[in-house]
Amino acid sequence: IPLALGFVGMYLHGKFDSKRFWPFLILFLLAGFGLVGYLNMADPQARERDYFFVGAAGIFAIWMGITASALLYYLGKRLRLPVAASALGILFLTIPVNFLIRNYHSHDRTGNYIAYDYAYNLLQSCEPNAILFTNGDNDTFPLWCLQEVYGVRKDVKVVNLSLLNTHWYIKQLKHNGVPIGLSDRDIERVSVYYWPKPKEVKVAGLSWELSAPKGFNLLRVQDIMIVRIIRANRWRLPIYFAVTVSEMNKIGLDEYLAMEGMVFRLLRNKDRYPTVRVAGNREVQFHTEKASHNLLEVYQYRGVKDPKVFKDWNTRKLLGNYKFAFLVLTEAYLENGDKEGAYRTMKKFQDVLSMGWAEYHTLAELCFRMGNEEEAKSYLDQGLLSARDNPRAVGYLAAIPFLGFSCHRNKHHR
Repeated sequence: IPLALGFVGMYLHGKFDSKRFWPFLILFLLAGFGLVGYLNMADPQARERDYFFVGAAGIFAIWMGITASALLYYLGKRLRLPVAASALGILFLTIPVNFLIRNYHSHDRTGNYIAYDYAYNLLQSCEPNAILFTNGDNDTFPLWCLQEVYGVRKDVKVVNLSLLNTHWYIKQLKHNGVPIGLSDRDIERVSVYYWPKPKEVKVAGLSWELSAPKGFNLLRVQDIMIVRIIRANRWRLPIYFAVTVSEMNKIGLDEYLAMEGMVFRLLRNKDRYPTVRVAGNREVQFHTEKASHNLLEVYQYRGVKDPKVFKDWNTRKLLGNYKFAFLVLTEAYLENGDKEGAYRTMKKFQDVLSMGWAEYHTLAELCFRMGNEEEAKSYLDQGLLSARDNPRAVGYLAAIPFLGFSCHRNKHHR
């Protein structure tokens, strides 16, 4: 209906008011198809970009209004005006009412504190006056909101790596207390640097192989500035990387990073803490005591498990970082032989996050190891129920040695 209204309005506008029609049409084409060609946006994009085409949408909305007005005029001539107006009013109101009904759940923010708590948790992970490197928009803007609007942990200096490629942002950081070690004029000269192969770099007592991002022979400005900040800081302020920062953006510092929940802390020495094997067969240093304190006692998880709170793709992706942190902490406890600590971590996971079949399996295995067979049965059944639409997961669960405890699996999950 909206599409038909717009095209009919375009026709009526051109027929009865051609002098005004042509400027509107030209603006519609430039602000729509023209921007598609001019911007030439890569596919896929990080998010919907419909806001670029607000101009074209506005012109089209005017044409929709012309059609509605014409219909009202046409029917008013043949019917009594109040009747025509009432009929058209009801007809056109069905469009926004339909939008409301279909989209209310995805736009309702009642009880949705996920972004607030995510930012709060990242900030509270840091020691006083820390420098925190973040990756992009989604893990930066909520932190700025908490700091500038709510006054939460304004001592933490949030450094956005995407913006760190721009001179104006580097100068802004410098004048807000981030150690840069360069004059404003020297900052203007910082540019990409030819770096064809990995080279050993020694900065502030650290020694590691610095390599350009995969597929490039250039160090980005952000890579150079991370090195500069570490050098200028000289361990006066603690430095962290958010878990959302990709491996490529950590410039090879992995051996000097220890996971403390939702952040990785930069250390003076390698191998300060025990390592834990994580996804991708990687090993990371893990500060079990600090991570446990953050995940189990400090962090907030409001609305994360509430089914009434809508979670879009980006939100679900960010929430995966909580899951990752909980599972690494569980693994760390198991490697230390602390089954009770691992069990306590998974129970907290169950309380605050949505469980999948893999998490139910982990809980069942922990209960089995601790001799709690009845609880293990319960978690296995819940895991099988969760995996009922995933034949591969069901097959995996069916192969584990202690599945014989699950007396209901044949009845419910075959």
